[in-house]
Amino acid sequence: MKKKLFKSLCLTLLVTGTLTGGTAFAQAPATPPAPQPRLDWQKSGYNVGFPAPADKRVTRENALAYPFTGWSYQHVRELFPTRGVARGGPVSPLPSQPMSLDGLTFAAPDGKTISWAQFEAETHTDAMLVLHKGKIVYERYANGMTPESQHLLFSVTKSFVGLMAELLVHDGKLDETAKVITYVPELAGSAWETATVRDLMDMRDGVSFDENYANPNAEIHRYALAWGWGPANIPAPKGVYEALPTLKTRFADSGGPFRYRSAATDALGWVIVRASGQSLSSLVSERVWKRLGVEHDATWAIDPAGQEIAAAGLNVTARDLARLGEMLRQDGRFNGQQIIPAAVVKKIKAGSDNAAFRASNPIPARLNWSYRSQFWISHDANQSFNLFGVAGQRVYIDPTNQIVIVRFGSHPVLSNLFTAAIHDAAFGALTAKLKTQSGQ
Repeated sequence: MKKKLFKSLCLTLLVTGTLTGGTAFAQAPATPPAPQPRLDWQKSGYNVGFPAPADKRVTRENALAYPFTGWSYQHVRELFPTRGVARGGPVSPLPSQPMSLDGLTFAAPDGKTISWAQFEAETHTDAMLVLHKGKIVYERYANGMTPESQHLLFSVTKSFVGLMAELLVHDGKLDETAKVITYVPELAGSAWETATVRDLMDMRDGVSFDENYANPNAEIHRYALAWGWGPANIPAPKGVYEALPTLKTRFADSGGPFRYRSAATDALGWVIVRASGQSLSSLVSERVWKRLGVEHDATWAIDPAGQEIAAAGLNVTARDLARLGEMLRQDGRFNGQQIIPAAVVKKIKAGSDNAAFRASNPIPARLNWSYRSQFWISHDANQSFNLFGVAGQRVYIDPTNQIVIVRFGSHPVLSNLFTAAIHDAAFGALTAKLKTQSGQ
């Protein structure tokens, strides 16, 4: 029975690609999967009723499988344990100057002309919010979402963790050149032993970790159980602090090529809490969430040992994530206040080594990119950078054109490689429209 449940979980992860973010690797199947119907969990009856019908009931066993994900991504705290990330102070305003995107069309990657509405539907958008020059110009919710709904960020969470690391480095509380075992001696004897803090921040630590869902024996399947995401009765490490020391092999020397792996962010999270003496939830609350004037507390999924899942566990509302994006666009300044030092954001935006990034075999559109402190840096003319999470979670920040786009999604096949090109085309068309409208 346990083997059957484990195979079921592996299949779920394989089909959904649920646990990784916007990987640079060209690992997606050669042909896109067949389109799946657009969900509306309320109209479809998922977890609706007292109780919901058995075939529409969402549990921790099926929560990561489509179509149950349409509900679960908005209700993580009802399925898994979480810790609060407290807000504080008056709510900062987000002025609104709405515009219609009804007439916006663009050429999709297949050459067909599609509308903005078709783009949202085909990519299974749950929420889309666009800021231009600090004002909300577009805001739309679908699949039962509202402005008050939290949504699981998946690997957008990593960028919060990277930002906390950079803040600690700036404060002199974290030495980015130090070995990881300086802060976490429990990792001595593991493959993490030779890595520096900066290696973790930029995912250049060289630790072998197979995050390819097509491989049923990949570490990611068992590792996800250490997060507590899956059937509870399958033997697994009790949390990431038990799982991380078990990684013993390397694919490269520390400081070498970039390779995207969730375990590296969890290791970085461990370093951060040791260096700061605070939980990740407390640190994000103190350094960012309370200062931004967000509307809602965030929640952070925790593993069976009670530690935040650094790689994938944050849940926030679209407007509050837009506030974070606008703050980053303005080099740490928001609502008339310097929330974090400008030098921290500028250091992230400067990016990292492109040769190391290219060694990961990125898709052609990202050949000139780099990965810095858990952010995706494009090095394009607009100085744009991204926060990516699987299933279509995205924050796109364009400092040159003063644009921030927040998107939540529940795509049934969640390798972001399938939707990278259409997002690039859509965001490019939107940028052109905003530039024309503002006379740029």
